Amino acid sequence: MNKGFIILGYLALIALSFLDNGRGATYPQILESFNVTGNQGAMIFSLASFTGLLVNFTTSYWLPRTGLVWGTRIFILFLALASLGLYLSAQIGHFWVVLVFASLAGVGFGGIGITMNIMVSEGSPIHLRRRFLSGLHGTYGVASFLAPLIFNLILSLGGNWSIYFLLSSLPAIFIFLYSFKVVDTHKESIKNSYTKIKTSPFLKIAIGLYMGLYVASEILLSTRLTLYLTQVKSLGIETANNYLSGFFLCLLVGRLSFAAINIRISSSKLLNFSLVITLCAFLLGFYVHPVFLSFCGLTMSYFFPVSVEWINENFKDISHLLISSSMTSIGLILMLMHQLFGLLTEGVGLNYAFLSFLFFNLGSFLVFHLLRRSHFLKFETK
Repeated sequence: MNKGFIILGYLALIALSFLDNGRGATYPQILESFNVTGNQGAMIFSLASFTGLLVNFTTSYWLPRTGLVWGTRIFILFLALASLGLYLSAQIGHFWVVLVFASLAGVGFGGIGITMNIMVSEGSPIHLRRRFLSGLHGTYGVASFLAPLIFNLILSLGGNWSIYFLLSSLPAIFIFLYSFKVVDTHKESIKNSYTKIKTSPFLKIAIGLYMGLYVASEILLSTRLTLYLTQVKSLGIETANNYLSGFFLCLLVGRLSFAAINIRISSSKLLNFSLVITLCAFLLGFYVHPVFLSFCGLTMSYFFPVSVEWINENFKDISHLLISSSMTSIGLILMLMHQLFGLLTEGVGLNYAFLSFLFFNLGSFLVFHLLRRSHFLKFETK
């Protein structure tokens, strides 16, 4: 067990989530401040996804050289710079400045998304790995739950969206300094695995596709829920952000429950159940009451950490390769999702654009179902 890896992985995700989820909570105000359309505003998310994708594509180049700790340290610094830059963009008054620093944020998101999952997977005892991974993403739930509440507090005190990003730089700066206390014990093994082991490209694509489609559905909800509730349901921004906090609270409760309780159900069954019950909750939230959209956080809460555990269970020797390649797919699909959402918003309206959630949810279910029954599970390494 490597406690340094686990603690750094947890802390890095906290810094990431404060910045990441602040974009969704502040999004309506950003559009209003710069007087830009939803299609133009979508560039905040799609550019971050694109730069994160570039980081993911080059993992085999930078990760063997930096190792997990130095890699995390570098990308945490990108988060700090992005947060400070987003704060300054309000003072400068040009939307292109927001896009520049949103792109820098994407670099941090992409790198930390890889290093934190590998660090916690490598640092955890095998019999506790699922619980540590659930705990990792539970920390995302904590910060995500707090993000809209902090923003609401800033608004109540007379502040605006830029103050939120100034504050979000503080965790990143602290964690950057803390990282110098952690020793990298896996640099050589990571380096060797990237040079000696080859994996099926079809396996990488299939795993990346089912995980990417799921993550797109989660990010669509977390980044567009406030916008949907304010513009379609005509709720005030503070009320809408309360529903967003409810979504993240459900994420938190679900992930911490999986971290605390040893659930003896196979990973495959848990993943299938998550996708099906999430679909039902979304439809109730869309057609009946938005509280069910918040409840989606509970049904989606464990999907990502259990997916990482499922990869470790089925592909032990190449699990970290598949995790890093899946992050590349996730980045690509997120970039496409943000652009598609912006185009749909302009073309058919926000109400119907929000329904694109169904495509991502059902797509993930279908690909995972086919993957489990395919020959990809019988892989060979060379």
